[in-house]
Amino acid sequence: GKISLYLPTNASAKEKEIAKIAASGNANEAMALTNKAIQTEKHTSGLLLLRIALYEILLQEEKIPADFRQLLNLPMGEEELIRALDLADRLDELESGVKLGDRYIKEHGRHQPQAILLTARMNSKLKQYSRAEQLLLLVLDDPPMRNFTYPELARVYVYWNKPEKLIALSTM
Repeated sequence: GKISLYLPTNASAKEKEIAKIAASGNANEAMALTNKAIQTEKHTSGLLLLRIALYEILLQEEKIPADFRQLLNLPMGEEELIRALDLADRLDELESGVKLGDRYIKEHGRHQPQAILLTARMNSKLKQYSRAEQLLLLVLDDPPMRNFTYPELARVYVYWNKPEKLIALSTM
């Protein structure tokens, strides 16, 4: 069937070509073109993100961690970092996701609270509850994010076995 790959607004011509091939139902051809482009193109982070998505579609999950490790050292814009965080969370690439999230915070601060929320969620899955709490408290005061942050913070306190913090949260 047809495959829909997410493309950012600033996608390269090669990324668009790959997405078009995937959309026509040719995932293997799209993967081959992606692999070739990664070897010849200068800016590969967007291509690696496409390849990770194609690995997932083609049920080749065992190859995903290596691409995430490559992403850690590549230059990426804000939108690519957010895409990488979303993929890392969805695919349970938690260690790489946390490193990418910390990089996002270092490079972009609190510009996109969703990135911080994803990083906190991955920290929580890794049982790094104190760090997850710190991150969630960073975005708690962002009004559009409150509806997402409170449940996430409550989840951290439950898993962390901190009923006193959960009670304090419920009285806020």
